[in-house]
Amino acid sequence: MWQWVRAHLSGYWPVYRLGLAGMVCIVVLWGAFMLVQQNLESIGLGAVDPKIFALVGMFSVFACYGHFAKRIIREVKKKQGRVE
Repeated sequence: MWQWVRAHLSGYWPVYRLGLAGMVCIVVLWGAFMLVQQNLESIGLGAVDPKIFALVGMFSVFACYGHFAKRIIREVKKKQGRVE
């Protein structure tokens, strides 16, 4: 059974790599949000609504996914021998 799982998942490594990059992107965006929040509060301009920052962050993450998804699908199909 494990051989089947390993063989099946090895072809999808680029997808996992993209997911890992997405998580790193979210962490970086959250850190940037915290820095912006602290700087705005320190100069007295108030706080940024976290919902706005979350929407912008998620849009950027999904835009990156959309950009790389076609290339990753093509790479997976090439590894599986199903190039169109």
